[in-house]
Amino acid sequence: MAGSDRARAVVEIAYRHIAERGLEGLRVRAVAQEAGINQATLLYHFPTKEALIQGVVASVGRAFQTTRLPAEPPSPQSAFDELLLEVEDARIRFGDSPDLLVVLTELEIRSRRDEVIGRILGSLYEGWRRHLSRILTRGVEEGDFRAELDVDAAAAVIMAQFKGIFGLRLAGSAGDPAVDRLLSELRLELEGWLLEGNRAKGAG
Repeated sequence: MAGSDRARAVVEIAYRHIAERGLEGLRVRAVAQEAGINQATLLYHFPTKEALIQGVVASVGRAFQTTRLPAEPPSPQSAFDELLLEVEDARIRFGDSPDLLVVLTELEIRSRRDEVIGRILGSLYEGWRRHLSRILTRGVEEGDFRAELDVDAAAAVIMAQFKGIFGLRLAGSAGDPAVDRLLSELRLELEGWLLEGNRAKGAG
């Protein structure tokens, strides 16, 4: 196995261990054993446990750079259509990879005392915010969204809504509404909040 393939396999195993056991339960020896290599070989690729965790963070960041929509998603006709594609991408992403939210939560907690992880996660979230801001700016410029919309603040609010919805799934309370229901409500909320009055009435 090539070195890059081995490092990728080690990161995938570490990711799964974090999802199952949390960061505190991550053991370099256990990861090496499952990867079929000795600990010295693993430490060649990731000299410390922290370096291994940083490898997982970088892998998560790369995953977010690719869409989970079908290979040829429909071309958005408006900024609002494009925003709805973001909702659908999130639904598919977290539906197909329920462990992702667990790992992200673990990493966010760790980032408060790990500057490197904080920097990588910060870059990931900043890229997401800029992407949403671009969509919102397009909507304002094309006259679909409210002219006075603060696009950066609106992007941050939408991010918080996404994280809150999937956070309920992580909590796992039996009384929590299904994610699909919550995303449907989010769509209605976005229609009323972002669209001009006449479009909000006619959308959907």
